Amino acid sequence: MAKRSVDFKKVLLEQLKDPNLAVAYLNEHFRYRGPDRKRHLLLGIKNVVEAQGFTALSRQSGISRRTLYQAFSEKGNPTIETLLALLDTIGVRIRLEAENGKKRKKSVA
Repeated sequence: MAKRSVDFKKVLLEQLKDPNLAVAYLNEHFRYRGPDRKRHLLLGIKNVVEAQGFTALSRQSGISRRTLYQAFSEKGNPTIETLLALLDTIGVRIRLEAENGKKRKKSVA
């Protein structure tokens, strides 16, 4: 008997429709400290946006669909205004806290 393959992305997007799972997913992406940190976080946000529907979020947030697609494209660089409006729309709050009670040394870029 042949095994059926499951499309991971389809299953992921279905699960990300649940607000609690979407928040947990975004928290994991936000905690990531490896290479391409920004790209990793933006991919996580893009997946949540895709799960919620670009068109629906565009209408609810007042951000054009084109802006959303551009912001979360491979070379996207969304503004803080776009991110905040989008997070407000999907019901996600950003919370900051000290990391291990220590100050991190500033890296020189």
